[in-house]
Amino acid sequence: MKYGLYSNTVERFLLVDDQLHFVYDTARLLSSKMLCHVLPLKSHSPVTEKNCHYYKVSNPSSLLQKSPYPHYTTKLVGQDMEVKTTKQTAVPEEVFDQHIEFVICVHALVTALYHTEYEVPGNYVDLLPETPDDFFLTGGFKQVLFDIAYNCLSREELYEALGMFLGTIPKNNPYAMKKKDKFVRFLKKYEQRFLSYSL
Repeated sequence: MKYGLYSNTVERFLLVDDQLHFVYDTARLLSSKMLCHVLPLKSHSPVTEKNCHYYKVSNPSSLLQKSPYPHYTTKLVGQDMEVKTTKQTAVPEEVFDQHIEFVICVHALVTALYHTEYEVPGNYVDLLPETPDDFFLTGGFKQVLFDIAYNCLSREELYEALGMFLGTIPKNNPYAMKKKDKFVRFLKKYEQRFLSYSL
C-alpha cells in the first residue's frame, strides 16, 4: 500500500510514499503552513511518486477540514475517490515548485530521522550540550528537529536552522557525532532520491 500527501491548499498531491507514519509525520510538520490529508492509494493507482503533482481529487469538497491538523481517510484513491489531471492554478508555478522542494526536504528529514533511530538507537539527550536549563533537553533530538521543521517556511530556512542546531552537538562525544553523521548522510540520501522523483 502507498499513501499520498494531499494539500487542500493547492489541491494537489505533494508526495507519495509506502511508509504511512513517515507521510503522516510530514503532514503534521506541514500543518502550520497548509491543510493536508493523507490518502491511501489503490494498487495500480495512476498517482505515483513521479507524477503525483499533476493530480487533484475530482471532488475536493469531500476533503473539507475543520482544523489544520492533518486528516487520514480510509477512502481509497482510485476506488472510492476519483482523481484527475489538471494544471494547478492555485499559486504561480515558481511558488508551487518551491513548495514541492520544501515538502520534499521535510519528508527527507522525517525519513532520515527514523532511519537514524533504527541504526543508532539510544537516548538523543546524549547528543546535546550539558546545560541544565537548555530547552533542547526537554524533548530530545527528535522533538528539536520536528520543532525546527514545523516553524520553518522554506528549504533554505530549514537548512540554516538545522546547521545551527547540529553545530551545537559536542565533538568530544563519539556517540553524539556518530548519530549526527548518520542523520546528515541519510538526509542527503533521501532528499536526493525524493527530488529525483519530481524532476
